[in-house]
Amino acid sequence: MCVFIVRSVAMGKGGWTDADRANLHMYTWKEVGEHTQRDDRWIVIDGYIYDVTSWAKRHPGGEKIIGGYAGHDASVSMSYYYRRIRCI
Repeated sequence: MCVFIVRSVAMGKGGWTDADRANLHMYTWKEVGEHTQRDDRWIVIDGYIYDVTSWAKRHPGGEKIIGGYAGHDASVSMSYYYRRIRCI
């Protein structure tokens, strides 16, 4: 099995903080895949891990949509969604 490396950042903080930069950590896809529960959800977008656990309830498309990506790479879906928004 291939091991992919991603970096962890928190969701909804309004950008990177010095603490985020100092606490970068590498994870495997196996580790990411362990975070799929309602009380522990991570998604990957463009190589970054986002902990969306507390933010999922505020997701504009609903908690179920973002929850479906928990433990997975959502880069393609996010790219498609934002590309469509920019075209409107």
